[in-house]
Amino acid sequence: MEITTVASDSRRDHFRHNQPAPHPSDGESEAHLSAKAMLAEWASQRVPAGGSVREEQTVKDPATSIHRIADVMVTWPDQRLTAFEVEYKPFTPDAWRTKQADYDTKHVACAWLLGHTRIKPVVEPDSDMSLLGPVKVRVPELARAFIDSGRHVLIVNPQTRQVGTLAADPEFTYRVRQFASEAYLRVDDLSVCRLDPVLGLVTPGMWAIDEAARLREAAARVAEEEALRRRQGLLARLDQTRDPQGNRTYRRTLEEIDADNLKRWTASPWKARAHEVWGIGLPAFIADRGERPRGVHAFPAHWHTVLFITQVHGRPAGHTFTVKDIYAAFTQNHIRTTYDNRRLFRSVIEFLERLQHERHITIHSDNANGWVQHLTVVDREALLRAEAEERARRDRERQGLLQQQAEQHRLRQEDERRRDEESRREREARQKHHLALTKRWVASEAHRATLLIYNTIPVHIRWEGGLYRRSIDADPTQWHAEIFLRCIYDKPAGTVVTVADALTALTVADINLVSPPEATRAVEDYLYNLHQRGLLVRVDDQTFETPPAAHEVLPVEDPQEGLW
Repeated sequence: MEITTVASDSRRDHFRHNQPAPHPSDGESEAHLSAKAMLAEWASQRVPAGGSVREEQTVKDPATSIHRIADVMVTWPDQRLTAFEVEYKPFTPDAWRTKQADYDTKHVACAWLLGHTRIKPVVEPDSDMSLLGPVKVRVPELARAFIDSGRHVLIVNPQTRQVGTLAADPEFTYRVRQFASEAYLRVDDLSVCRLDPVLGLVTPGMWAIDEAARLREAAARVAEEEALRRRQGLLARLDQTRDPQGNRTYRRTLEEIDADNLKRWTASPWKARAHEVWGIGLPAFIADRGERPRGVHAFPAHWHTVLFITQVHGRPAGHTFTVKDIYAAFTQNHIRTTYDNRRLFRSVIEFLERLQHERHITIHSDNANGWVQHLTVVDREALLRAEAEERARRDRERQGLLQQQAEQHRLRQEDERRRDEESRREREARQKHHLALTKRWVASEAHRATLLIYNTIPVHIRWEGGLYRRSIDADPTQWHAEIFLRCIYDKPAGTVVTVADALTALTVADINLVSPPEATRAVEDYLYNLHQRGLLVRVDDQTFETPPAAHEVLPVEDPQEGLW
């Protein structure tokens, strides 16, 4: 991908691609350029010895020949790559996923930073946000795509040299939830941020969130281990309690509970209703147990069927319901639930997220904590058709791009073959012409005379020639011999030899001058070379004189051969 420099009155001088890059938001603002330069400088100060940092580095996918140009690329000493992408202009989540997938294919870690102009506060602050604590802001659509992929949301401000981080709470202990529309923004100086080969850039806000999550996980593990020890101790005590026949009477195993739940499901009218809706084989989203099935004390297919048929099946698109409606349906249909509301909610929300993934409902969340406010039934068939059409459109665009690239590649190959063929023909023509000039020289009177005089071709005649030697249509050795024999050899000392005399000698010898001005320069070079060898005395640029006994000088071995 070729680039060129561009001067501008409205912003600083910058680079521009000669051909459009495969990016939906070409043209970079002053803030974008400043952010790239700031990140490149910051990374250069932190990359280990043996690494490097470049702006505008291209990453090419050999399978598709698509070029991805990273705003800043860090190459680590072990050749790992970490890209930095700054987004100031609108960038759709689908376009972002496509570009990120290309980076993933090339095993390039990428840190994405939103431009500071993309973040808007919920309430306009009375002073600079950088002087306050965490500020409540709105979450852009592209940031939700970052959250959905498990990324932190980072914001860069090149004017203040700061980087912001979004969190779900002002204490910065939780990441922003997937469906949140608001979050809290904390800003830190870029100088206190850390360069990381996997995450790219680690802010103090990111560290605080991840450290809080680590502490919660550690506390949960400790609590689980303690609960397991207590349970094992309780079971050990209860194992001593048996009936007269020696059978345990103190508890029911999970296998026994699941067997009872299956019996209730088999005898329930909801199973017959499920067969009416789906036939003998239940769909996977109804039959699957899920990862958190213990929040509802019923067979998974049982309560899944109750929830889906009472709240979703047969409902028109746009119908809304809440989690409380789901709990009420459980109560009405004698579906028992755990007393632990958090465990119950996790089981229910896991199934609701599965329904959303299957395009049956949409989950709505209206605050920074990500709590579910209500759910909406969608027109699944229309949505699937629209998604299929969108995929087909993207496939067509991609196929068109591939065809265009293939055509450009074919044209480049044809152009290269054409240039190679022209070069070959020119090379063959030069070789034929050179051979013809050599034959002409060997057959000339000057060749025979030179051999008769010197019994060889002396170095001052077979000199290779200067820059303009090809401006005379003859082998350089031939026209050197013609000038030397006609104007210099066997001439009395002090004989004046001018450039015009040498050109006249060439004309008399029927040697054509391809370019008279350049031929004049070639003759001047030759006469000056003879002066360097002591065969002429230089008077001025156009005039020379023969020295005493010039014809007796025969420098067979010349240390200055090839001086020009």
